[in-house]
Amino acid sequence: MNRIFGVFMVIILGLIFNVFGNELKEGRFLFQEKCKSCHPLSKPLQQTNNLEEWKAITSEMSKTSEGVIQDSEAELIAKYLNSLNISKQ
Repeated sequence: MNRIFGVFMVIILGLIFNVFGNELKEGRFLFQEKCKSCHPLSKPLQQTNNLEEWKAITSEMSKTSEGVIQDSEAELIAKYLNSLNISKQ
């Protein structure tokens, strides 16, 4: 029984990491492609905001970018930028 539970947990954790990994890859791509249309990419990379702050910033960017960044894309970009900050801590 414990062995089955262990295998089940490994599968679940693998799926979770795969989903988050794909989100971060997509967020990185969107950041590189969308954000450079308004400002240098170095500007946000110099900031150290938490996830909620990144969400507020990217949400505002989606409103002021005249359709360049969609709301769903802003969320992924925020998660990507936040992941960079986690690695700096």
